[in-house]
Amino acid sequence: IGTGTHRTINVKDALNPLTGAITLTDAIPLGARAVTFNVTVTHTLGAGYLALVPGADTTVTASTLNWTGPGQTVANGGLISLGTGAAERQITIVIAGTPGTSAQVVVDITGYYQ
Repeated sequence: IGTGTHRTINVKDALNPLTGAITLTDAIPLGARAVTFNVTVTHTLGAGYLALVPGADTTVTASTLNWTGPGQTVANGGLISLGTGAAERQITIVIAGTPGTSAQVVVDITGYYQ
């Protein structure tokens, strides 16, 4: 994901990390309000930050993790509210930084709150 871009992801299903195939439908049940997560960036280019935000929103109020240069792998964990309505059980990844900044991103959902 490159600087100035975002990616909205649906977190409702469990996926096989190697193939991306769904291994459990509705692992995060309808009505869940928040999830706990670990997020990792790797193969960074430039200096930047990543923010996770609820639903399909792209408004950033704080970074989730930061990196200072190319070739870094950085991780952080936290808790985030999920989107509602059409964006239910979704979160958005936002990347920002110097021009040309990008990173590969892995998001692991570790639990949920009803």
